[in-house]
Amino acid sequence: MANSFVKHPIQLKGLVVKELFFRANSNDENENEETGNFQLGIGHSEYDSDLREIDVGVIIKIGSPDLTDGGDSNAPFDIKVHLLAKFSVDENRFPVDQIEHWAENNAPLVLYPYVREHVHGLSVRGGIRKIYLPLMEVPTLKFEK
Repeated sequence: MANSFVKHPIQLKGLVVKELFFRANSNDENENEETGNFQLGIGHSEYDSDLREIDVGVIIKIGSPDLTDGGDSNAPFDIKVHLLAKFSVDENRFPVDQIEHWAENNAPLVLYPYVREHVHGLSVRGGIRKIYLPLMEVPTLKFEK
């Protein structure tokens, strides 16, 4: 069977877990039925044209994981996952002026499955119901030369 897949000109070069956080705010198992909304934050470095690399970070928060005093979250639990990725760019196949757009719109979706796995794993290990983050629509970019 011939491989019909073509590698994208931007490739994931490395992935680092910056933070994994879980806190149960209730001992009542029934309170774990509602997770509420989650917040997804994204950011990226400037594109390094010498190294042909760009860093992209994603953070997902459920509940109030930034409370440092350890309490008073209204959510039954708090979760935070922060990942940082490095991407290499083939400038011969991808327009340099579109790299930041790709980092803001497409890279978070490349990293999302890794975030989903960590959120799911933290919820299971924390003894709450399994959390499955929703799937997202994938934007597509097409360039004509």
